[in-house]
Amino acid sequence: MIAGAVLIFMTLGGCSDAPKVAPGCYLNGSVPGPARRAVEKAADTFYEQLRSRQYEAAYTEAAAQMKQRVDKQQVAMAWTSIAEILTLPATLATEEIALVAVAEGDRGPRELVCTDPADTSASRRMMATDQPLQTYLIQSGLVNGTLYNFASVWFYEEGKWRIATFGTKPRAVADHDWAWWRNLAREQQTRGHSRNAALLYNLAMDLLVPAPWVRPGALDQLMAEQRKVYPENLPNNRKERWVTLDDTEFFPYLSNCDIVPGGVGVRFTYEVPAGVDSAHVAAEAPKLADFVRTTFPEYAEVFRLVRLEAVRTGDRTPVWAGDFPLR
Repeated sequence: MIAGAVLIFMTLGGCSDAPKVAPGCYLNGSVPGPARRAVEKAADTFYEQLRSRQYEAAYTEAAAQMKQRVDKQQVAMAWTSIAEILTLPATLATEEIALVAVAEGDRGPRELVCTDPADTSASRRMMATDQPLQTYLIQSGLVNGTLYNFASVWFYEEGKWRIATFGTKPRAVADHDWAWWRNLAREQQTRGHSRNAALLYNLAMDLLVPAPWVRPGALDQLMAEQRKVYPENLPNNRKERWVTLDDTEFFPYLSNCDIVPGGVGVRFTYEVPAGVDSAHVAAEAPKLADFVRTTFPEYAEVFRLVRLEAVRTGDRTPVWAGDFPLR
Protein backbone atom coordinates (compact mmCIF):
# COMPACT_ATOMS: atom_id res chain seq x y z
CA MET A 1 0.00 0.00 0.00
CA ILE A 2 1.13 3.55 -0.45
CA ALA A 3 3.38 4.85 2.19
CA GLY A 4 1.87 8.17 2.97
CA ALA A 5 -1.43 6.87 3.96
CA VAL A 6 -1.00 8.00 7.69
CA LEU A 7 -3.19 6.64 10.49
CA ILE A 8 -3.27 8.33 13.87
CA PHE A 9 -5.33 8.37 17.02
CA MET A 10 -6.60 11.37 18.98
CA THR A 11 -9.65 13.49 20.05
CA LEU A 12 -11.49 16.76 20.40
CA GLY A 13 -14.74 18.13 21.73
CA GLY A 14 -17.88 19.59 20.29
CA CYS A 15 -21.42 18.85 21.54
CA SER A 16 -23.45 19.44 24.71
CA ASP A 17 -26.17 16.81 24.39
CA ALA A 18 -25.90 13.23 23.16
CA PRO A 19 -27.88 12.47 19.97
CA LYS A 20 -31.24 10.86 20.67
CA VAL A 21 -31.30 7.92 18.27
CA ALA A 22 -32.35 4.30 18.46
CA PRO A 23 -29.59 1.66 18.26
CA GLY A 24 -28.47 1.19 14.67
CA CYS A 25 -26.41 2.75 11.90
CA TYR A 26 -27.31 6.05 10.22
CA LEU A 27 -25.68 7.16 6.97
CA ASN A 28 -25.54 10.67 5.50
CA GLY A 29 -29.09 12.03 5.29
CA SER A 30 -30.32 9.84 8.14
CA VAL A 31 -27.76 11.31 10.58
CA PRO A 32 -29.53 13.89 12.79
CA GLY A 33 -28.55 17.42 11.75
CA PRO A 34 -27.36 18.55 15.21
CA ALA A 35 -25.09 15.50 15.53
CA ARG A 36 -23.60 16.05 12.09
CA ARG A 37 -22.91 19.71 12.79
CA ALA A 38 -21.37 18.89 16.19
CA VAL A 39 -18.98 16.33 14.71
CA GLU A 40 -18.00 18.64 11.85
CA LYS A 41 -17.36 21.44 14.35
CA ALA A 42 -15.21 19.10 16.45
CA ALA A 43 -13.26 18.14 13.33
CA ASP A 44 -12.77 21.80 12.37
CA THR A 45 -11.42 22.54 15.85
CA PHE A 46 -9.07 19.60 15.71
CA TYR A 47 -7.67 20.58 12.31
CA GLU A 48 -7.14 24.12 13.54
CA GLN A 49 -5.22 22.75 16.51
CA LEU A 50 -2.97 20.82 14.14
CA ARG A 51 -2.40 23.90 11.99
CA SER A 52 -1.42 25.91 15.06
CA ARG A 53 0.67 23.02 16.48
CA GLN A 54 -1.43 22.70 19.64
CA TYR A 55 -0.70 18.98 19.86
CA GLU A 56 -0.74 18.89 23.64
CA ALA A 57 -4.21 20.43 23.77
CA ALA A 58 -5.52 17.98 21.18
CA TYR A 59 -4.03 15.00 23.00
CA THR A 60 -5.41 16.16 26.34
CA GLU A 61 -8.95 15.84 25.03
CA ALA A 62 -8.30 12.55 23.25
CA ALA A 63 -10.66 9.59 23.45
CA ALA A 64 -9.86 7.34 26.38
CA GLN A 65 -9.27 4.36 24.09
CA MET A 66 -6.71 6.31 22.08
CA LYS A 67 -4.79 7.35 25.19
CA GLN A 68 -4.63 3.73 26.31
CA ARG A 69 -3.33 2.45 22.98
CA VAL A 70 -1.06 5.18 21.59
CA ASP A 71 1.85 6.99 23.22
CA LYS A 72 1.60 10.80 23.22
CA GLN A 73 4.99 11.18 21.54
CA GLN A 74 3.97 8.90 18.68
CA VAL A 75 0.78 10.89 18.18
CA ALA A 76 2.65 14.20 18.19
CA MET A 77 5.11 12.95 15.57
CA ALA A 78 2.30 11.75 13.31
CA TRP A 79 0.34 14.97 13.66
CA THR A 80 3.47 17.00 12.96
CA SER A 81 4.00 15.02 9.76
CA ILE A 82 0.50 15.79 8.54
CA ALA A 83 0.38 19.42 9.66
CA GLU A 84 3.83 20.45 8.44
CA ILE A 85 4.83 18.05 5.67
CA LEU A 86 1.47 17.36 4.06
CA THR A 87 -0.19 20.62 5.21
CA LEU A 88 -3.88 20.86 6.03
CA PRO A 89 -6.33 22.58 3.66
CA ALA A 90 -8.08 25.69 4.94
CA THR A 91 -11.47 24.13 4.18
CA LEU A 92 -12.69 20.55 4.06
CA ALA A 93 -15.91 19.22 2.54
CA THR A 94 -17.82 16.34 4.09
CA GLU A 95 -18.09 13.44 1.65
CA GLU A 96 -19.76 10.96 4.00
CA ILE A 97 -20.80 10.62 7.62
CA ALA A 98 -22.14 7.60 9.49
CA LEU A 99 -23.47 7.60 13.05
CA VAL A 100 -23.57 4.32 14.97
CA ALA A 101 -25.58 3.90 18.18
CA VAL A 102 -24.99 0.72 20.21
CA ALA A 103 -27.53 -0.51 22.74
CA GLU A 104 -26.43 -0.42 26.36
CA GLY A 105 -24.79 -3.69 27.35
CA ASP A 106 -24.05 -4.78 23.78
CA ARG A 107 -20.46 -5.78 23.17
CA GLY A 108 -18.61 -5.31 19.91
CA PRO A 109 -17.37 -5.39 17.34
CA ARG A 110 -20.60 -6.10 15.50
CA GLU A 111 -21.67 -5.78 11.89
CA LEU A 112 -24.35 -3.21 11.14
CA VAL A 113 -26.04 -2.15 7.91
CA CYS A 114 -25.99 1.59 7.13
CA THR A 115 -28.35 3.03 4.54
CA ASP A 116 -28.58 6.51 3.07
CA PRO A 117 -32.29 7.33 2.63
CA ALA A 118 -31.44 9.54 -0.36
CA ASP A 119 -29.40 6.84 -2.08
CA THR A 120 -30.12 3.23 -1.17
CA SER A 121 -27.24 2.10 -3.40
CA ALA A 122 -24.89 3.74 -0.89
CA SER A 123 -25.76 1.24 1.85
CA ARG A 124 -22.90 -0.67 3.41
CA ARG A 125 -22.05 -3.06 6.20
CA MET A 126 -19.80 -1.70 8.93
CA MET A 127 -18.00 -3.30 11.83
CA ALA A 128 -18.73 -1.07 14.83
CA THR A 129 -17.05 -1.12 18.24
CA ASP A 130 -18.98 -1.30 21.52
CA GLN A 131 -18.79 2.47 22.07
CA PRO A 132 -22.37 3.70 22.77
CA LEU A 133 -22.12 6.51 20.19
CA GLN A 134 -19.56 6.66 17.40
CA THR A 135 -19.32 8.67 14.19
CA TYR A 136 -17.34 7.88 11.03
CA LEU A 137 -16.47 10.98 9.03
CA ILE A 138 -14.87 11.26 5.58
CA GLN A 139 -13.94 14.73 4.34
CA SER A 140 -11.89 15.92 1.38
CA GLY A 141 -9.66 18.86 0.56
CA LEU A 142 -7.02 19.99 -1.92
CA VAL A 143 -3.36 19.70 -0.93
CA ASN A 144 -0.99 21.24 -3.48
CA GLY A 145 -3.51 20.58 -6.23
CA THR A 146 -4.22 16.95 -5.25
CA LEU A 147 -7.51 15.92 -3.66
CA TYR A 148 -7.03 14.13 -0.34
CA ASN A 149 -9.39 12.14 1.87
CA PHE A 150 -9.37 13.01 5.57
CA ALA A 151 -11.02 10.20 7.53
CA SER A 152 -11.75 10.24 11.24
CA VAL A 153 -13.67 8.27 13.86
CA TRP A 154 -15.27 10.04 16.82
CA PHE A 155 -16.52 8.67 20.14
CA TYR A 156 -19.03 10.51 22.29
CA GLU A 157 -17.52 10.62 25.78
CA GLU A 158 -18.26 12.85 28.77
CA GLY A 159 -20.51 15.15 26.75
CA LYS A 160 -18.06 15.66 23.86
CA TRP A 161 -17.23 14.14 20.50
CA ARG A 162 -13.67 12.89 20.87
CA ILE A 163 -11.59 11.70 17.95
CA ALA A 164 -10.40 8.09 18.15
CA THR A 165 -8.80 7.60 14.74
CA PHE A 166 -7.54 9.95 12.06
CA GLY A 167 -5.95 9.24 8.70
CA THR A 168 -5.33 10.95 5.39
CA LYS A 169 -4.51 9.70 1.91
CA PRO A 170 -4.64 11.04 -1.67
CA ARG A 171 -7.44 10.20 -4.07
CA ALA A 172 -5.11 10.51 -7.06
CA VAL A 173 -1.41 10.10 -7.80
CA ALA A 174 0.25 12.09 -10.59
CA ASP A 175 -3.24 13.35 -11.52
CA HIS A 176 -4.51 9.80 -12.06
CA ASP A 177 -7.28 8.11 -10.06
CA TRP A 178 -7.55 4.49 -8.99
CA ALA A 179 -9.15 3.37 -12.29
CA TRP A 180 -6.22 4.70 -14.33
CA TRP A 181 -3.71 2.80 -12.20
CA ARG A 182 -5.90 -0.34 -12.38
CA ASN A 183 -5.83 -0.10 -16.18
CA LEU A 184 -2.07 0.27 -16.12
CA ALA A 185 -1.85 -2.82 -13.88
CA ARG A 186 -3.93 -4.77 -16.41
CA GLU A 187 -1.68 -3.60 -19.24
CA GLN A 188 1.46 -4.60 -17.36
CA GLN A 189 0.01 -8.02 -16.60
CA THR A 190 -0.85 -8.52 -20.27
CA ARG A 191 2.77 -7.77 -21.12
CA GLY A 192 3.97 -10.35 -18.62
CA HIS A 193 5.27 -7.81 -16.10
CA SER A 194 3.66 -9.43 -13.09
CA ARG A 195 5.80 -7.62 -10.51
CA ASN A 196 4.66 -4.24 -11.82
CA ALA A 197 1.07 -5.44 -12.04
CA ALA A 198 0.98 -6.67 -8.44
CA LEU A 199 2.34 -3.39 -7.08
CA LEU A 200 0.04 -1.27 -9.25
CA TYR A 201 -3.03 -3.21 -8.10
CA ASN A 202 -2.01 -2.35 -4.52
CA LEU A 203 -1.83 1.31 -5.47
CA ALA A 204 -5.22 1.22 -7.21
CA MET A 205 -6.84 -0.39 -4.17
CA ASP A 206 -5.29 2.13 -1.82
CA LEU A 207 -6.63 5.03 -3.87
CA LEU A 208 -10.06 3.45 -4.22
CA VAL A 209 -10.69 2.96 -0.48
CA PRO A 210 -11.27 6.31 1.27
CA ALA A 211 -11.22 4.92 4.83
CA PRO A 212 -10.59 1.58 6.56
CA TRP A 213 -14.28 1.09 7.33
CA VAL A 214 -15.39 1.55 3.71
CA ARG A 215 -15.35 -1.34 1.24
CA PRO A 216 -16.36 -0.14 -2.26
CA GLY A 217 -17.87 -2.71 -4.58
CA ALA A 218 -15.00 -2.34 -7.07
CA LEU A 219 -12.54 -3.50 -4.40
CA ASP A 220 -13.61 -7.13 -4.71
CA GLN A 221 -12.98 -7.03 -8.46
CA LEU A 222 -9.52 -5.54 -7.97
CA MET A 223 -8.63 -8.16 -5.39
CA ALA A 224 -9.85 -10.94 -7.68
CA GLU A 225 -7.70 -9.63 -10.52
CA GLN A 226 -4.64 -9.30 -8.31
CA ARG A 227 -5.03 -12.88 -7.05
CA LYS A 228 -4.47 -14.04 -10.62
CA VAL A 229 -1.06 -12.35 -10.69
CA TYR A 230 1.84 -14.61 -9.70
CA PRO A 231 4.96 -12.43 -9.42
CA GLU A 232 8.35 -13.99 -8.79
CA ASN A 233 11.13 -12.31 -6.81
CA LEU A 234 8.76 -9.77 -5.31
CA PRO A 235 9.34 -9.51 -1.55
CA ASN A 236 5.94 -9.44 0.12
CA ASN A 237 6.42 -10.36 3.78
CA ARG A 238 8.76 -13.11 2.62
CA LYS A 239 12.51 -12.69 2.71
CA GLU A 240 14.40 -12.87 -0.59
CA ARG A 241 18.13 -13.39 -1.08
CA TRP A 242 19.58 -11.22 -3.83
CA VAL A 243 23.29 -11.56 -4.71
CA THR A 244 25.16 -8.92 -6.72
CA LEU A 245 28.03 -9.57 -9.15
CA ASP A 246 30.62 -9.06 -6.41
CA ASP A 247 28.77 -11.56 -4.17
CA THR A 248 27.27 -8.97 -1.85
CA GLU A 249 24.08 -10.36 -0.32
CA PHE A 250 20.89 -8.39 0.30
CA PHE A 251 17.78 -9.64 2.05
CA PRO A 252 14.67 -7.64 1.07
CA TYR A 253 11.42 -8.76 2.70
CA LEU A 254 8.90 -6.06 1.74
CA SER A 255 7.98 -4.13 -1.41
CA ASN A 256 5.55 -1.25 -1.91
CA CYS A 257 4.59 1.64 -4.15
CA ASP A 258 5.59 5.07 -2.90
CA ILE A 259 4.37 8.46 -4.04
CA VAL A 260 7.36 10.42 -5.37
CA PRO A 261 7.65 13.72 -7.28
CA GLY A 262 6.02 13.27 -10.65
CA GLY A 263 4.69 9.76 -10.14
CA VAL A 264 5.44 6.61 -8.16
CA GLY A 265 8.50 4.75 -6.98
CA VAL A 266 9.10 1.17 -5.93
CA ARG A 267 10.30 0.72 -2.35
CA PHE A 268 12.23 -2.25 -0.98
CA THR A 269 12.77 -2.77 2.73
CA TYR A 270 15.66 -5.07 3.54
CA GLU A 271 17.49 -6.44 6.56
CA VAL A 272 21.11 -5.73 7.48
CA PRO A 273 23.21 -7.32 10.28
CA ALA A 274 22.56 -5.96 13.75
CA GLY A 275 26.11 -4.62 14.22
CA VAL A 276 26.53 -2.75 10.93
CA ASP A 277 26.60 1.06 10.94
CA SER A 278 24.58 3.36 8.70
CA ALA A 279 27.65 4.65 6.81
CA HIS A 280 28.53 1.12 5.68
CA VAL A 281 24.91 0.45 4.68
CA ALA A 282 24.79 3.68 2.65
CA ALA A 283 28.03 2.75 0.87
CA GLU A 284 26.66 -0.69 -0.08
CA ALA A 285 23.18 0.51 -1.14
CA PRO A 286 24.16 1.51 -4.73
CA LYS A 287 24.93 -2.16 -5.39
CA LEU A 288 21.36 -3.07 -4.50
CA ALA A 289 20.01 -0.25 -6.68
CA ASP A 290 22.11 -1.53 -9.62
CA PHE A 291 20.88 -5.08 -8.98
CA VAL A 292 17.26 -3.89 -9.18
CA ARG A 293 17.89 -1.90 -12.39
CA THR A 294 19.62 -4.74 -14.22
CA THR A 295 17.66 -7.71 -12.90
CA PHE A 296 14.20 -6.17 -13.15
CA PRO A 297 14.38 -3.66 -16.05
CA GLU A 298 10.58 -3.51 -16.35
CA TYR A 299 10.37 -1.46 -13.15
CA ALA A 300 11.68 1.56 -15.07
CA GLU A 301 8.61 1.47 -17.35
CA VAL A 302 6.34 2.36 -14.44
CA PHE A 303 8.43 3.63 -11.53
CA ARG A 304 10.59 6.76 -11.45
CA LEU A 305 12.96 5.63 -8.71
CA VAL A 306 13.83 2.82 -6.34
CA ARG A 307 13.58 3.68 -2.66
CA LEU A 308 15.70 1.52 -0.36
CA GLU A 309 15.12 1.17 3.38
CA ALA A 310 17.52 -0.83 5.53
CA VAL A 311 16.43 -2.16 8.92
CA ARG A 312 18.27 -4.09 11.59
CA THR A 313 17.80 -7.86 11.58
CA GLY A 314 15.73 -8.95 14.56
CA ASP A 315 13.92 -5.87 15.83
CA ARG A 316 13.87 -4.21 12.36
CA THR A 317 14.87 -0.82 13.68
CA PRO A 318 15.47 1.65 10.80
CA VAL A 319 19.16 2.02 9.93
CA TRP A 320 19.31 3.95 6.63
CA ALA A 321 17.14 5.00 3.68
CA GLY A 322 17.84 6.52 0.27
CA ASP A 323 16.52 6.95 -3.29
CA PHE A 324 18.09 5.99 -6.61
CA PRO A 325 16.79 6.82 -10.11
CA LEU A 326 15.54 3.97 -12.26
CA ARG A 327 15.56 5.85 -15.55
